[in-house]
Amino acid sequence: RGVITSLVQLNLTNGPLTPEKLAAWQKNLQQLTNSGPAAVPGIREFLQSKEDMSFESVGGSAAVGQASIRMALIESLVKIGGPEAMLVLGETLRSTREPREIGYLARNLEQLAPGEYAEPAVESARAAMAEAQAGKLGRTDVAALFGIFQEYGGAGAVQDLMDAKGRWTYYSAIALGGLTEGAGVPALVQMAQDTNPSGRVTRSAALQMLAQLATDSPVARQALLDQAKAGPIHTAIWMKMSVLLGGEQLYLGGGPDTGLAPTQEPRVSSYHISGGNQNFYTTSTLDKLTSEQINQRVQLIDQLLAGNSDAGAVESLQRAKTTLSDRLKSGTR
Repeated sequence: RGVITSLVQLNLTNGPLTPEKLAAWQKNLQQLTNSGPAAVPGIREFLQSKEDMSFESVGGSAAVGQASIRMALIESLVKIGGPEAMLVLGETLRSTREPREIGYLARNLEQLAPGEYAEPAVESARAAMAEAQAGKLGRTDVAALFGIFQEYGGAGAVQDLMDAKGRWTYYSAIALGGLTEGAGVPALVQMAQDTNPSGRVTRSAALQMLAQLATDSPVARQALLDQAKAGPIHTAIWMKMSVLLGGEQLYLGGGPDTGLAPTQEPRVSSYHISGGNQNFYTTSTLDKLTSEQINQRVQLIDQLLAGNSDAGAVESLQRAKTTLSDRLKSGTR
């Protein structure tokens, strides 16, 4: 408890976070972790108190190594391991409504006890989403909640994601596209059919995800072709769809303090939408595509080009086709 008190009392009021202050704080955190199971009761007591101190003002995890004191203590529990630490981690997953904590806890508990905490993770994400919808989480980035629905929610999460699409349109679309066994595709098709002016963003996000899924999902492919035939699709949407058809893929997430697993792939593009504080990015999948998969994409692009009178759309689709063709010529796995 004394070590935890010293961690909480990191002095950020009397001047900047100096290397000396940071080194002392990290030494205390390591001392706590090295204490093993003996540290668990004190950590549990602090986590149950709901107290916290954010490090965002001094650079978050990039500067301190953690986004907050609670996240630091949760990571210590993960490192300590054992039944006592697991018990507290599970309790914290069920009680917290902080998106990044839910994301981090779910991911690490899944590694420690595969499948055992999937349902509690979804329940906590659902409760936190209700608080976010009610405005109780302010401008907090809730990407981790959508990551939980995507990873563990399955078909049961479709309604949660549809309920959230008004405020977090892109998060909802990306998560729907990532549900197992294509469970979210019918909902994406429904979103793509919204041709009302008020649904422009919804349609755009859904069409992009259908483009991303089209070569793996016959339903997504047919829906994309149907929408292209029905038209009109704005040139800007064609440009975004073409990038995905050409080998890029959309993922949830922004900075390192969101609770999502860090990406191992270099980012091609990053996006921020102020509405809902949504952050997402693309990576390239070209190096992972087989020649058959590339040919499938080229064939789909040819179908989308047929009869397309939008000059901007044609240019974007041709550019994607060239990218794929060049990759095919250079050799694939």
